[in-house]
Amino acid sequence: MKIKVSAVLFFIISYFHAQEIKDTDNDGITDKDDQCFEIAGPLENNGCPWPDTDGDGILDKDDACPTVAGKPELNGCPKDDCTDNIKLQKRNVEDFVLQQKEINYQALQKHFLQILKKINFNSEILLFLNSNVLEGEGPSKCPGLDFPEYQEYSTSNLVWNESMLNALSKTLDKTIFPVSYNSWWWGNGGFYTENSKEFRFLSKSQINYINNLPLFSDVKHGRIRYIRVKNKKLEGLSKDFNQIIFRQDRTIVNGSFQTEIELTISTKIEFHAYIFKYDFDKKNWLLTSDKSQITTIK
Repeated sequence: MKIKVSAVLFFIISYFHAQEIKDTDNDGITDKDDQCFEIAGPLENNGCPWPDTDGDGILDKDDACPTVAGKPELNGCPKDDCTDNIKLQKRNVEDFVLQQKEINYQALQKHFLQILKKINFNSEILLFLNSNVLEGEGPSKCPGLDFPEYQEYSTSNLVWNESMLNALSKTLDKTIFPVSYNSWWWGNGGFYTENSKEFRFLSKSQINYINNLPLFSDVKHGRIRYIRVKNKKLEGLSKDFNQIIFRQDRTIVNGSFQTEIELTISTKIEFHAYIFKYDFDKKNWLLTSDKSQITTIK
């Protein structure tokens, strides 16, 4: 009898072990970690093949016009005729604005505050209001267009609006410095100053909010804006700031827009990373803290 029981246990253990190492599509990613285990795909896309929505042979991640078939030499766009490309860009911006209006940002903000309450912030905080980094692209046949609608409705601007910034200052008992990721990335501190060039990444309401913040004079960075803690005077800048960084990545999957965002929080002793996903078909933010668990934020 003992021999039979041992044999059964051995079979069960062997079966589950085989499942853990099974790689059906032979892409080097085990099925338990592969979101598309029947189709080979790269690890950086969770085992799924990169989509090519318009079927022009240029993957969406490398395609400047992912919904319209185009040419490789034009970054996936159909023509070097600027008129057509301008129309396409305008249409994409209009779609983007409509989609942003569908998102329940209040639910997401509430969830962010619940997360931030649990973090031990042991010094002043750098709050990155955007994650834009300008790389300095080469010349283009068509002029770059500035769509104020896109800026006003960007995810980062809708998350860090005036009501959220006020709630954040009441929730966290630390001095907060709103900063620009672009300026910080290039070694310029990131702080917003009077008439800051980095305002170009912000919405009008964010600019008005920052312009009404008090100023602190620093030898290196000049007069910088900060969110004051009630009844506490700012004496100087910390050498080791806490950081709250918000990043966004938009993709198109099977013709449907999806947004994945990441909230990272770092202190002197801890690092926290939270990944959220939004599917415009389901109209819900999903928390994906790891691949095996997905929780809807309500």
